[in-house]
Amino acid sequence: MSRCAIGAWLAAFAFAVVSTACSGPATTSVEQASAAPTAASTLQVPEIAEPLDASGLASCSMLGAERLRRLGLDESTGRDYSTNIATGCAWVAVDGNYMSSLGLRTDAGVQLAYDLRDSFPSFEEEEVDGYPAVHLGSPSSVSCQYWVGIAETQSFNVEVRNLTDSSPSLCGRARAMASEFLDALRK
Repeated sequence: MSRCAIGAWLAAFAFAVVSTACSGPATTSVEQASAAPTAASTLQVPEIAEPLDASGLASCSMLGAERLRRLGLDESTGRDYSTNIATGCAWVAVDGNYMSSLGLRTDAGVQLAYDLRDSFPSFEEEEVDGYPAVHLGSPSSVSCQYWVGIAETQSFNVEVRNLTDSSPSLCGRARAMASEFLDALRK
């Protein structure tokens, strides 16, 4: 994939990360955040035993060069997609087969994902390194996404998306990225 094609895809990817999957017209996280929970709101967010503070982190330096290398990501491809509600960055893999993004909110915990769960193709409660997480599935195998709570009002989202047909284990990569970010926050 050429650098121009990757750049164009990155722009589309950044938009997709900021917007949330839904059955109707695309809406942004800001619009969805104000949506009222559905009547089916019975799931409770697990308590966070050891809250972490991610306030003030710069978008594309959230993971650091060594962690990006371990994840197989090319540091030089980091593109900031921060907005007024979230800090975020996306990187392309060294082999060019996939793209990974990390988005951080310091104004909304994982409760937001629970409130919006009916808008996702699938919603599976999990844990990543002892922190409450939600695996947000995709009806296709082109991406895998986790939303992880780190404090009552802080959460992050990781997504790994195929750029070619030869990128296996998207969810393993997404989970590894979430784990690396949690480790970075603990230090």
